[in-house]
Amino acid sequence: NLTFITSFRINSCSFQIQKVLDLLTLETKSSEMLRGAECSLCSSPAGIQIIRKKPGDDVTLMCRDPEYMEDSSLLEWRRKDSKILFLFKDGRPFPYDTHESFRNRVFLKDSQVKDGDLSVVLKNVTMKDTGTYECRVIHENDPQRKLILISTIHLSVDLPEQGGLIAGGITGIVLAVLIPAAGLWIYRKKKGPKKSFSGSNNQQDPEQDFLNPDYDAESNTTDG
Repeated sequence: NLTFITSFRINSCSFQIQKVLDLLTLETKSSEMLRGAECSLCSSPAGIQIIRKKPGDDVTLMCRDPEYMEDSSLLEWRRKDSKILFLFKDGRPFPYDTHESFRNRVFLKDSQVKDGDLSVVLKNVTMKDTGTYECRVIHENDPQRKLILISTIHLSVDLPEQGGLIAGGITGIVLAVLIPAAGLWIYRKKKGPKKSFSGSNNQQDPEQDFLNPDYDAESNTTDG
């Protein structure tokens, strides 16, 4: 029965399409969950801010100390491997006291240091910039002239993930192939057979005829 075969093929094709779409949806949701977990800025239980960036991005390392006095206090940003990122004292930066890998790449977010904003911007980050950074200050009124830790930030610079791009490309290819196929099955189902098959010599496999786009039902019927 050609109608039965057509219906079976359409249902089978639709099932396969739905199965593929379900798998792609699951993969997309998983990728979104992973991206959500890898926030660009979050805080760890220990109070360490975690920032994730891609090579070439600019990153703002946040630090604030309302007690900081621009003309008399000292600000030091240092990576935990002892490389000085930024040094600011007596109201001006000291770029030649910083490590050469950071030179001309680090600037105060607010050059006036208003309201104790000691944040700095590190430009054009690379994977070599990955590390833990500390913001410390010395207050003028501190007789011990001791560096006080204000904030700690861990910066992670990683290459962008390719999973989302690959999944998107696969999705497009699969849909481009399966959707037209499903449309063809539905079209042929609606069109239906032109005449019933009869005779013994000209009898052919209905499924093979259906799959042949040049099939002409009238030419394959027996003469009356």
